[in-house]
Amino acid sequence: MEVERDLDLTRRRLESKAGDLEARESELSELRTRAESDRARVQLLEEAKSGLEVENASLKRERTQLGAERNDLFELAERRRQELDGIRGEATELQRKLDEVQASKCEAMVKAEEVTSRELNVDYRERRLGEERELLEAQMVALNQELARKNEENLQIRRENTQT
Repeated sequence: MEVERDLDLTRRRLESKAGDLEARESELSELRTRAESDRARVQLLEEAKSGLEVENASLKRERTQLGAERNDLFELAERRRQELDGIRGEATELQRKLDEVQASKCEAMVKAEEVTSRELNVDYRERRLGEERELLEAQMVALNQELARKNEENLQIRRENTQT
């Protein structure tokens, strides 16, 4: 009996251990399935990580290039600003010279008008003096003719007076 009891106890233990073994095998199978799933997930994550590292390196290169371009653009903008300042200075100087030239032009135009006015006055005076000269010459001719006629009359009167 004791052997039966031991056997019975051993069977129960065996059944219990078989149940435990089955549960553990089921758990092991589940763990293997999860491990396989996790390996596939790890593989995907490693591939994604690798792709992200490549993309990160590319983005770093692009950021470096963009930084260099930004610096180039800042330098270009500074050169352009300096050029604009130079052009503004030149424009200011040219405007000042233009103002001077316009003032000189206006002065020259005023002087030219004054000269023209003087020339007109001189022409008017010359014409008037010419007309006066012609008038005086005509008067002189008339007076000379009258003088000659009076001299002739005087001479005639003397001859008559000497004959008588």
